Amino acid sequence: MTEDVETLAEKVKNLSEGKLASFRKWFARYDAQTWDQKIESDVEAGQLDDMAEKALSEHEEGKTTKI
Repeated sequence: MTEDVETLAEKVKNLSEGKLASFRKWFARYDAQTWDQKIESDVEAGQLDDMAEKALSEHEEGKTTKI
């Protein structure tokens, strides 16, 4: 796997300025979509329930501040 990352890194380093900008935009969208999918999956699996309950409990106890 390290070889794959190193190969990709070299290819990215050799991109022209325009192609690097396009890659950066694509990767930002891809990364955001992947993150969103992971969060949705974790929510559906109940993996965030404990944290949500703790946050709501602390809020009800007045342990939170407005931002």
